[in-house]
Amino acid sequence: MPELRALIREILAEELAAIRSGAGGAPVAMAAVGMGTGGIVLFEVIALATAVLIIWILAVMARGFGRDREQLLAGGAWAHWRISSAERTAFLQQDRERTTRTAKRFFWYALALVPIGAGIGWLITRDATGALLGAALLGGVGMLVVVTTWLWDGARPKHDADDLDEIYLGDLGIQALGRYTPVSGINLGLKSVSFTKGDPGYLTFTVVSRGQYGGEQPRDIPVPVPAGHDDEAAALVARFRERFGLSA
Repeated sequence: MPELRALIREILAEELAAIRSGAGGAPVAMAAVGMGTGGIVLFEVIALATAVLIIWILAVMARGFGRDREQLLAGGAWAHWRISSAERTAFLQQDRERTTRTAKRFFWYALALVPIGAGIGWLITRDATGALLGAALLGGVGMLVVVTTWLWDGARPKHDADDLDEIYLGDLGIQALGRYTPVSGINLGLKSVSFTKGDPGYLTFTVVSRGQYGGEQPRDIPVPVPAGHDDEAAALVARFRERFGLSA
């Protein structure tokens, strides 16, 4: 149950931060355009009710994910592996190298965005200041992607977990490196599964959710495969694809 409470707190904290950042300036903006006090109060009441509803839904989801995790660990997994500490170390090193290569590739993309932003800024404003602002805006967005990729992409072991080497996989979710990740739910789905051979090999689960403006937000979950389990990993890929209707 401590893991369930921590999961609920983490989700609620993220949602509250989003609500505060997204709605905090709304009354000022409405007053600036001439909306009356009654309209502003009505908006705030609706916003508060919506926030409460969203938080309630998230709490229900978190409890559901907690139950799924408990069932996964209690025998509901399609596969249960244990990797050695040497395999874990090798996997994390290789994963960090893959993440570094990805971040470097995104860095060059970010540099390419600078002249594009400058050109767009010049076309809009017809002056050097606009060109600089455009370059800074698109380049800054690109660099933000680079930094977030470097810091948070790839495998992230839970450092205070005591089950780092235990792996549970199934349609109830993924438990690996001390972290649980659901693969289906409200605004959440499994998009792809693949297996890459290596020493060690690894599975990659791509989970997607919908962002604020409807765009997909993918997240790759790499999972190490212990020695001698390559055939089982390949069979798991086929089983996940069949279960979730995924293409090869």
